[in-house]
Order: sequence, then C-alpha cells, then structure tokens
Amino acid sequence: MPNVASRELPIEQRQIATPFLWQPTFEQEQTLKKDFEDVLDQVSMGNVEQVDARLGEILQVRPKAANSKALTDAIGTDGSTIKTLRKSFYLRPQFAKQCLQQQFSYLSPT
Repeated sequence: MPNVASRELPIEQRQIATPFLWQPTFEQEQTLKKDFEDVLDQVSMGNVEQVDARLGEILQVRPKAANSKALTDAIGTDGSTIKTLRKSFYLRPQFAKQCLQQQFSYLSPT
C-alpha cells in the first residue's frame, strides 16, 4: 500500500495511495531470486556480519532494530553462535519507485 509521506510532513498531511498487488516481471523475479540467494549464501557461510545494504541489485538487507541493542543469535564464520543486529529485506528505493511509476502509469488516461 503506497503512501505519500516524508519525515517533514505531519502525519495528518500524509496520504495513502491506491493499494495494488504487485507482481514482478520475469526479469525482476530472477533478479530478486539472485539477490536473495546471494544473501543466503553469505549467511550460510557465517558471514552474516558482512551482509549489508551494498549487497543486492534490487533487494537489500538493512538493520531492522530501532537501536543497536536489539541483537539476535546467528552463526559466525567459525561456526559458533554470535550476537548480531536483526536484519530485514527491503526493496531498493529506486526500484520501488519504478514499480510505483509503472503501476500508476497504467491507471493514467492516455
């Protein structure tokens, strides 16, 4: 569900756009799959600490926690349990923007 907002806008001035179900193209799906598998490869090799937003073409991994004290268990490079920041998958902003532009261009009268 897209929303029009920025940190500068008060909550009452933010807008919710028309919800839609996004379906990736074949090429987008393949890129998402590759990005996801690249992250899984790094995590399975114990390199969870090296996984960051630089990895991935359209899918990125970023810290999920609001602060650096929210840690979770993970497997380190030597196979031992380590504490690390929680991480989540996010679409890169430029890619999300392209998806929104494509979706809403279909709704525009020609």
